[in-house]
Amino acid sequence: MRRVLVFLAFGVAPVIAAGQDLTSLHPGDNLRIRPRSQTDAIEGTLLSLSMDTVRIGWRNRVRQSVDTLSFALPAIRSLDVRRRTGGAFARSLVIGTVIGAGSGAISGAVNGHRRNQDFGGPVFGGIFGGVLGFVGGAIFGGCCASDWIPIELPLTRVKQ
Repeated sequence: MRRVLVFLAFGVAPVIAAGQDLTSLHPGDNLRIRPRSQTDAIEGTLLSLSMDTVRIGWRNRVRQSVDTLSFALPAIRSLDVRRRTGGAFARSLVIGTVIGAGSGAISGAVNGHRRNQDFGGPVFGGIFGGVLGFVGGAIFGGCCASDWIPIELPLTRVKQ
C-alpha cells in the first residue's frame, strides 16, 4: 500500500519549481501572455522563442483559423506557462473524493430510504463513492491537471 502511495505522490505528479525562466520554455508549451498594451490575456502555443521575441500560435475564433502572433519581450507585462504540478494533482484528489463521497451518500440515502434503511445506505454509499472519486481524481490528476506557472521575464526598459 505504501509503494502505491509513494508512486502516486512522486511518480505521477511531478512538482515543478516555482522559479521558472525563459530557458524552461519549449516549443509546444501552452502560454498565457499579458501584453502591456492590453488588459486581457492571450493564450496560445509557443512556436518559437528568441532573445527578444516570443511567437505563439493563437486560435482566432472569429475567422476559425490559427494565427501567429509575435510579442517583443519588453512589451509583455506577464508570461505564464501551463505545467503539471503537485498542487493540481492534490486538488484533483480532494475534489474527486468530495464529489464522489457526496454523490455516493445521496445515492445511498435514496436507495436506503427505499429499502427502509436509515443509516447504512448513506454511510456505505459515501464510502464507496469517496473511493471511486479518489480513484477518478488520481487518474485525472495524473494525466490532465495543471496550473499556470509565472515565468520570470528579463528586466528590460520599455520605450515610451
